[in-house]
Amino acid sequence: RPFGPDLDGRPGYALRARFGDPRTFRLLASGFDNRGDRALHRGEYAWRTRFAVIGGEWSPDERWSVAGEWMRGRSGMGFAPGPRVDIDFEAAYVLGSFAPDDQWRYTARIESFTIHDRDGVAENNDDRGHAFSMSVLRSLNASWRLGLEWLHGDTRHAAASLLGRAEETGGDFWRIELRRNF
Repeated sequence: RPFGPDLDGRPGYALRARFGDPRTFRLLASGFDNRGDRALHRGEYAWRTRFAVIGGEWSPDERWSVAGEWMRGRSGMGFAPGPRVDIDFEAAYVLGSFAPDDQWRYTARIESFTIHDRDGVAENNDDRGHAFSMSVLRSLNASWRLGLEWLHGDTRHAAASLLGRAEETGGDFWRIELRRNF
């Protein structure tokens, strides 16, 4: 469903901290808890979601940069013995980018995710996957940019067979963009 009114009236919170010089090296940490009550409200469950993110960025010079983040959390809705979902999730990425001049930028990124079903009821919500992407961007002038991106991903969705789909999926995606900045 699209975002709508708050279900349970319980405000959540997010905490963030940064350390370092954003031009050369920076460490980042965040924590999030939406404090959802997991109960059924007007036919829709309020999910309780909590996660932490740790990341960093390093730019040894103006041409090179490396960044990465790791996230781990837990989410769920409903209560035993009734309908419920309880999952742990984790995701991470690392990317490197090189800009030899003001016109060109080359970037590569690798990422992965896992979802572990903890409730043991109904369908198995275990998921996992990884992806690799490469892109080339070319600034044509102050307003126009040309880009080419390739992405390869592989995933495994344990519950896909319940929908008549293959559990293992993957493929390649190509994108060409011409962007104008105003």
